[in-house]
Amino acid sequence: MHQKNIALYIHWPWCKHKCPYCDFNSHVQNNPEEETYKNLLIKELKYNSKNVSNYILTSVFFGGGTPSLMSEKTLNQIIETIFSEFQISEDIEITLEANPTSSEAEKFAHFTRSGINRFSIGVQSLESADLKFLGREHNLKEALNAVEMALKKTPNVNLDLIYGLPGQNINKWEQNLQHLLDIGTTHLSAYQLTVEPNTQLYKSVIKGNVEELNPDIQFDFYQSTCQILENNGYNQYEVSNFSKPQYECKHNLHIWQYKPYIGIGAGAHGRLFIDDKIIATNTYKMPKTYIEKTSENRNGYFREKPLSMKEITEECIMMSLRLKEGIDKEHLDTLTKRNWRKYINNKALERLKLLNFVKETPKRILLTTEGQQVLDGILAEILEL
Repeated sequence: MHQKNIALYIHWPWCKHKCPYCDFNSHVQNNPEEETYKNLLIKELKYNSKNVSNYILTSVFFGGGTPSLMSEKTLNQIIETIFSEFQISEDIEITLEANPTSSEAEKFAHFTRSGINRFSIGVQSLESADLKFLGREHNLKEALNAVEMALKKTPNVNLDLIYGLPGQNINKWEQNLQHLLDIGTTHLSAYQLTVEPNTQLYKSVIKGNVEELNPDIQFDFYQSTCQILENNGYNQYEVSNFSKPQYECKHNLHIWQYKPYIGIGAGAHGRLFIDDKIIATNTYKMPKTYIEKTSENRNGYFREKPLSMKEITEECIMMSLRLKEGIDKEHLDTLTKRNWRKYINNKALERLKLLNFVKETPKRILLTTEGQQVLDGILAEILEL
């Protein structure tokens, strides 16, 4: 199975502070083993490049954790290795996630010198009370300054925002959202606050110390967000992601379209298309374990598993239905050798179409505006999860 393009995700597992709502693979460590970790990432890059020599690398995404904590030297050496080991697209997108604290924003210039051409900044809110609730270390001034500094280096800047916090005022949210759009960012990711197990926020909700917003109010926030962004010329190309024309995130779009990508670093996962198989890869999650195992072995993988046709169908549908363009049926046919309908509930699909939650065209299956609000329920029905 030949695919021309491939993406690369690199995980940086360390943060200065663990936010109470965060369930990502992030760890607070005063003196992380940066040099050792960098050398192991380079080892993994060289190993993986041999398996994908006929692919063109179209995007790199440094996620975390807080990858903006890494030194310029570390970033330089990683990017130099990527360019020496892989076939590189002429318009490759290289994204780095960053927190808007002053110390990290000051590094934007050297990040762009290293090759970063897209920033994703965790602004989350412009309200002091919200930032305190979310456990963020930056303040309003730092957030706005970071956005301004990033936009001076590249127009390709995403802002992460969170809405639907307990007691959050929708009018204030709308004002702050408009303020950020007026600054001129080209991409915005707006996520509803979710309470994930094994987080400090989850414990607070269970104890009754925090009361979640009810679903109707959450829906009001979502509708308002979509309308404001549409009015300002942003395209909602994914359930939670909005961009100006030509500024969609290439990396995430590639993954949502269910195309191959490499994942390296602690806790990263990937999907490699090798011969007629799709191989799911996972690396060791804990940084200490990842360092030990990758030092001993050829890479950091603890799993390299060929996926079944059912698993491929489920994953592709789960990812692609998040997109405005929906599922490319020809692509899914190719992935599953034209038998994907064997692995879904076709009666449920027809019922959802009659209810105007799902549309089907000769080439695609996609959600309606109403369907976007109940994506999880739709997936559960179609895939019988």
